[in-house]
Amino acid sequence: MKKLILFLCVCFGLSLNAQNNAVGFGFNYTRALQDFQENLDKDPKGFTINYAKGLCQSPFKLNLGFGISMYAAGEYEYEMYVDQYGSTDLVTVSEEDCFYSYNASLRYMVKQDTRLRPYLEGRLGGVSFFSSRMGNGSDNFEDNTTFHGTALQTGLGGGMLFDLTKDGFLFLDFGVHALRGAHTFYRSIDLEDQIQTRQGLNYGRKESHTNNVNFNLSLFIMMD
Repeated sequence: MKKLILFLCVCFGLSLNAQNNAVGFGFNYTRALQDFQENLDKDPKGFTINYAKGLCQSPFKLNLGFGISMYAAGEYEYEMYVDQYGSTDLVTVSEEDCFYSYNASLRYMVKQDTRLRPYLEGRLGGVSFFSSRMGNGSDNFEDNTTFHGTALQTGLGGGMLFDLTKDGFLFLDFGVHALRGAHTFYRSIDLEDQIQTRQGLNYGRKESHTNNVNFNLSLFIMMD
């Protein structure tokens, strides 16, 4: 997870070289719905990077987003046998259940030249679920990652841009989207059950649609 957050920060920094665009970095919160909510102990939270480009002089903008969210994380001590003679190592195991998100949206700016700029937006994207396991305390423990499934998501939403600098350079963007997500597989277990988690990252695999309400708060820099 730390490496992925660092990757998002690097991408954000490189994107500042873009011209005639807007770039953003923000916080992402997903409120799972229906059977998706029943299978998750916690709602996913994470980070996003965003890229926006105006379409000529029209009130429409094209937005691209990529992010990573986590909905479960746990740590436990695991005594691992390392040879046929019964020698063991005590390993501290960390497990994380996450997903990548990626989307494209067409945004209609209701107002463009005011400090508060409301907008409407249609979104098309997807999520890809994965789980990772990392161990500390033994060279014999092998870290691993398992990908579970990918789901298409479509929806509508809206939000508000707030001009923080009064000159159209720095904006705070708050958006909400109602998303209909396709059926897919993902991992969701009670991480306090240490014996079960040792059976592998495929243990506790669930399946359902991935309907949700998505909230995003981002800081945008206009590069025009």
